[in-house]
Formats: sequence, structure tokens, C-alpha cells
Amino acid sequence: MKSDEQRTVAAWSGESAESYSELIREELKEVKDMWLDMIHKHAPLKDRLRVLDIGCGPGFFSIILTMDGNDVSGIDITPDMVKEAKRNAEGVGVDVDFHIMDADSLEFEDDTFDLIVNRVVTWTIPDLFECYKEWRRVLKPNGRLLVFDSNFQIRFFDEKKEREIRRKVRAKMMSVEEPYADFTGYNTRDEYWETRPMIGTPRPQWDRNMLVKLRFKDICTVDPLFDENTPDRYDVFSNLFLIKASKPSVSEERRMLLEEHWGGNSACMSARTAKQLALGMASEYVSEVLPDVTDGEKILDLCCGCGTVSVPLMKMGCKVTSVDSSREVLEEAVFCAEEVGMALDAVLADACSLPFDDSSFDTVVCRNSMWCMHDIGAAMKEVARVLRKGGRFVITDGTWFDGFEEKNIYNRRTELGGVRLNLGLGGYPLFDGIITSLPQYGDLHGHILKTAEGCGFTVSKDVTGFKDPAVFEKIWEFVGPGFVIGLVKNRRGRV
Repeated sequence: MKSDEQRTVAAWSGESAESYSELIREELKEVKDMWLDMIHKHAPLKDRLRVLDIGCGPGFFSIILTMDGNDVSGIDITPDMVKEAKRNAEGVGVDVDFHIMDADSLEFEDDTFDLIVNRVVTWTIPDLFECYKEWRRVLKPNGRLLVFDSNFQIRFFDEKKEREIRRKVRAKMMSVEEPYADFTGYNTRDEYWETRPMIGTPRPQWDRNMLVKLRFKDICTVDPLFDENTPDRYDVFSNLFLIKASKPSVSEERRMLLEEHWGGNSACMSARTAKQLALGMASEYVSEVLPDVTDGEKILDLCCGCGTVSVPLMKMGCKVTSVDSSREVLEEAVFCAEEVGMALDAVLADACSLPFDDSSFDTVVCRNSMWCMHDIGAAMKEVARVLRKGGRFVITDGTWFDGFEEKNIYNRRTELGGVRLNLGLGGYPLFDGIITSLPQYGDLHGHILKTAEGCGFTVSKDVTGFKDPAVFEKIWEFVGPGFVIGLVKNRRGRV
């Protein structure tokens, strides 16, 4: 056992474990339902959860969640705490799977738990980032993490909070007959907490940042956790907050990283779109690819980027809806349209889950985006659903990611590498790893045609060697010509 772990075990053994256990027995009688209601509010919706209670102490969460009908494992590094937890579970007649175990080295398989909970534990952990990483490992995809903790000793770091606590302590002392009964020496400096890195760390913001770094999803915090209706036992020192986060599935994580990537390139994309609009390059693209659009035609610009296609179509009188999955990119699209006096109908949505009714559009256009879609098949089915019968789906794209190693782009950063990065084409392992693992990598053109057959489309146009007039000339030095594919939704086909 490491020296820091030994210090923690020593701090929470013996009398500390016994007194904490006595408090837990009181809580089991007085606030069990309050805590269960709170967990129900934030836990995954499932009849019977596989739960891990980390730093279970004398077993409060483990016991109440077992009583609630879940399969619970409780772990703690301190043997005396596990002993007390077993005793308390036996006292209320429940059987809980308790273990002596370190929070940053869990003896469970990957993807085991639906829910991980802990209460006033993380402030004691010397390397919480490593723990979060380990907890993510044992969570199932879409499993949930609920961390209840407090900014203990905050009076040493926040004068405003210190004054609030002082007033609360004074009011509490005024309400009791014996003025020396409670809170004597409140929040005094302690040798143990001096060794805890999380004491004095701005939380829960720090936790949120680490969870973002570890690629959790749906991260949110509730701070403070309790209001004026809080039971007396929590109203003075608690400063309790809640951190909630979920583990994404593999496909969700891939989509998250792609969206982050394009968001990071949104400013460069926005500048490029503004220039394409100003120089007439965007209008030239629309004239070449969609020469027969009509006034009032309902068009969906799928993965619209910063509006290179949407704005010219709007100027031609089309009713355009612009969709992108990146918030930052969509905001830039709205900005680019406003610069030329247009109001963009912008919708934040994934191409695989479009928020539109069936048969909503006459035409769908997608420019230079299908090469990096995480699921072309799902996107095509959605396009077929929102297109009217006989409606068209026009795709232009190219071999954006092919042949970069052969052209030595990675080692030509000063000459062309920056161009590649500003285009959003990657150049770093996370993004490159996603792109090269996609089904369309290496044969995007063929993959689109093959996928279209099973999604209710007929090919009406297939042009290779297409040179996109909205692409700046320098780019053609290391990106080969693209293609145009026109698809028509079958009038009798079934999607």
C-alpha cells in the first residue's frame, strides 16, 4: 500500500469509522428517502441497475440502493469502514457485495456498471483524475457517474463563503441552550486535509474540465445541491454539489470528436466562406451543381458548414434550411449570412437524426461533408425520409484524405501543412484515426453509390473529375478532383 493510502486508512480507521458509522445509522432512519429521490432524479432509467459505490464508508449509498432493488457493490480502501458497512447492512437486513479496494485500481471488468455513485469521498483522493479515468473504464456505454461532494474548508479560500458559514454557525449556536454544545473550532486546520490536493481546488469546475478531457458526455453540475429546505444536518458546513456525467458509446465518442474538430476549425471555415461569397465562388458552385433550382424550392443544406451553399440559394429565392452538428460552425454560418444581409434558418442536428417531418424537402444538397460522416448509411436513410417522392439528393465531394502520406503533407507544414489544418483535414492522431477507420475511407465515391441503392435512391447523375469552383486554387495542389452524384428518391421505392 502506498504511503498516501496508508495515511487515508489511518485517518478513517478506529474511532473515525465508528463515529461515522453511527451518523450513517441515523441517516438511514432520517434521510434515506431524500437521497434515494435525488439519485432517482439523476440515475439512468432502468428497473434494476448494476451499481458501484466508491468510497462506500459505512455503507449508506450501498445499503439504500440495494434496498431500492439494485445490484450493488461497495468498495472502500479502509478495512474498518468495510467492516462497519457490513454491520450496518446486516442491521437492516440487506445483502451487499462489499470489498476492500482502491478507487484508482478497480478489480472489475470493463463496461460493468450502469451507475457509479459516491458521497463526500473525492475530496480525500490524491489523484482524482486517474480515478475518473478508471471509473470511466468500468462504466457501461451510457452508464452514469454521480459524484456528491463538498468544498470542505472553503472558509480558508473564499472570504464570502466564510462569512456565510460564520453567520450560520452563530445562528445555530443561538438556537441551542448550551453554547458550547456544537461547532466548537469549526473548520479548523487539520494535518490530514493539508495533504488532500482537492481541498482548495475550485470545484465542481475542476471536475467538469477533467471529465471533458476524458471524453464524458452530458456533463452537468448542481451547485449548491441543497436549498433553504435542506435538513438541518446539511445546512452549515455542507457546501454540497453534484457532478453528473455519462460515458458515451464508441460511436457517440467518435461523433463527439468529429464535432469538436469542426468546431475548432469554424473560424477558418467562416473566413473562407466569407471570401467565397464575396468573390462569387459560392454562386458559381450553385450555378454549376444546381442549375435548375426554382423560386420557392424547399432545400435542405445538409452539413451546411458556414453557409457557402445556403446563402446563394437563399438569394435565388429558395426556402433553405441549414443543418450542421457543430454549434460553433452553425453560429459562424449565421454570422456569414448576416454579413450579406440574409437571415439563415439554422438547425443544430446530426445528419443521422434530422428533426424534420417526412417529405419536408424538394432537394437536399451536401457539399464536401460525406467523407467525414460517422455513418453514411444512417444519414442517407434520414435524407430519404425527409425528401418528397421524386426529390433529389445532390452530393459533391472528393478524395480529401487520400494520399497525404505519399504527398508528404505531414512533413510540409510550413508549406502546405497549415493549409491542410485550416481546411479541417486533421493531421493529428485522434482525428486521423477516426477518418481512416470509417467505412468510406479509400473509396468514398463507391461507398456512396453502394449505400444509395439500399436507401431508396436511383442514380441520376455521376460525374467524376469534378473541380469544385468554390475551392481555392492552392488546394488543388494536394487534393485531387472530386465528383458529383445526383440521386432521386424512388417514387415507388420504400425506405
